Amino acid sequence: MEKRTVLIGVKVTPTTKAKIEEIAQKEARPVSSQINLILEKYIKNYFEQEAKS
Repeated sequence: MEKRTVLIGVKVTPTTKAKIEEIAQKEARPVSSQINLILEKYIKNYFEQEAKS
């Protein structure tokens, strides 16, 4: 797995923040790690779907 070395800022709604924090707590991960996983899965799925089109 590639090391996380780049910082980005993202504005989200308070509801989204709370849900991410809840998921991170359930998964016993830091919020930043959970956000990274969510983004990686979304990006992978995006490009897999694009390749099928």
